[in-house]
Amino acid sequence: MLTPLLFLPALLPVFIMISGRPMAISFGLLLMTSLSLLSLAGMIVMWIAGLITVQLAHRACCLDGLGVLASIWRGFRLMRAQLGGVGLTWLVVVGLDLVYPLLVVPVGILLAAVGLVFGGGLALIFGSLLALMVAKSTAWTIAFIVGAVLLVLVIAVPLTLLGGLREVFKSSAWTLTFREAVRSQSIKSPSVPQSALQQMSTT
Repeated sequence: MLTPLLFLPALLPVFIMISGRPMAISFGLLLMTSLSLLSLAGMIVMWIAGLITVQLAHRACCLDGLGVLASIWRGFRLMRAQLGGVGLTWLVVVGLDLVYPLLVVPVGILLAAVGLVFGGGLALIFGSLLALMVAKSTAWTIAFIVGAVLLVLVIAVPLTLLGGLREVFKSSAWTLTFREAVRSQSIKSPSVPQSALQQMSTT
């Protein structure tokens, strides 16, 4: 909702270019480009801050039992107060998301090769044995289906497991970051002076 508003300043140089003078047009285009880049940078910063706030808000809702608005406000405050720690966690998670496809591709190729050998060999054996009892076309059709199912299972099950481990790691990282941010904020929060405590105990 706020994203279009960020680019409104980039439209202001249009009033400069209305005169139609070459100098005004050149200056207006330069200013518009600069303001557009600044607006884009602001949008990226807001997007990152929103993602971090949402992750922390989820933990505040689940672990602290807060409501929706209270969780969002708690997540925003923790993000602002512990920007270094939560920012580092965000970088680690983004790095994992970027590296994960590069790791999955060779693993997927290896699994496909294993699946072809295993599924194809089993399909040949199963089709040869089944051809002794039913028609060859039916036997090899069934064998092909069995081999294809085995191929899909050999590829899908390990990749699903890897994807699950990645999600568990990301969730655990954000949960630990949330707990550490809460602990750091509680340590940094000002404590009640001892004199005030004594005065409260005497009243």
